[in-house]
Amino acid sequence: MMDFHREWHIRAISIDEVVPGVKIQEAFQHMQLGSRIGKVVLQFREPTSGELQLGQLRSASASNTTVLDGSASYLLVGGLGSLGRSVAVWMVQHGARHLTFLSRSAGTTDRDRLFVEEIQIMGCEVHLVRGSVTEATDVAHAVVESPRSLKGVIQMAMVFHDQTWRKMTIDERNGATAPKLALWQPGQANYGSANTFLNAFFKFRTSKGPPCKSLNIGAVAGAGYLAQDESRQQRQLRRDVRMSVFRNIRSQAKGGASSDGLRQFLDMATTSPETLSKPEPVGLLAQEIGKKLLGLVLRPVDGEIDASLSLTQLRLDSIVIAEMRA
Repeated sequence: MMDFHREWHIRAISIDEVVPGVKIQEAFQHMQLGSRIGKVVLQFREPTSGELQLGQLRSASASNTTVLDGSASYLLVGGLGSLGRSVAVWMVQHGARHLTFLSRSAGTTDRDRLFVEEIQIMGCEVHLVRGSVTEATDVAHAVVESPRSLKGVIQMAMVFHDQTWRKMTIDERNGATAPKLALWQPGQANYGSANTFLNAFFKFRTSKGPPCKSLNIGAVAGAGYLAQDESRQQRQLRRDVRMSVFRNIRSQAKGGASSDGLRQFLDMATTSPETLSKPEPVGLLAQEIGKKLLGLVLRPVDGEIDASLSLTQLRLDSIVIAEMRA
């Protein structure tokens, strides 16, 4: 390597530009241009005095479009599931400082306790009230437990007892409708009727003046009921005819990744397995494997590859070779 360097076959990468540390964004933009080969060096000290220069640090501020009252309490009915916890964190990030949760299972799991600690660290006072929104005494208890006057209520209780209408018992129907009292999926008539009532009730309340909204939240990436139940998520996707488009795209992508020669060889091997004992398939597979290896390191392949060459002779990086052999 040193001989190559002395003979000027290789040389160190030169410094293309020195950028003050306070202009780090401009430095990354300069690198992304890809128009030059060289190092971009960030300089955080003043060259003559050696003084550290970090510039003016700017803290990210929350959007001013939504600001919740930090002196009031907000009641979340349910809200301890995946989606509810995300909503609660969003509320705290936008100013809420007093949250009360009314849930039948409030505080019964380690997940609840860890979540409360997280919210408290963010500067919010949290009260967990165990009870049901269907019981007036439990609702009254939640209101009393709220340290400040209530300024908002979010209904997030959700109960599933999936069953067709013919086989649905009164308890299964009431279990889904009671916390909330459209055409839904077969088996969810109780859940659908509960949400239908909510929509009608909120429309009635809005007509009388007080603000009230109902949100029909579909599948949410990383949070919510479907995110916690992968089997149900897969069933929902299989029922959606639109998902067949993505399945076809994946199939086409997989097909396009192979050459016509390899595809023909695989078809031939399927119908006539005896051809695998001949020498020709060995050469074809060697070509395809070589193209695949070079493709992994973004090396374009023009024409055929000399299958007799070793990985080193193909000028692959030693680390890449070690990974391939492993």
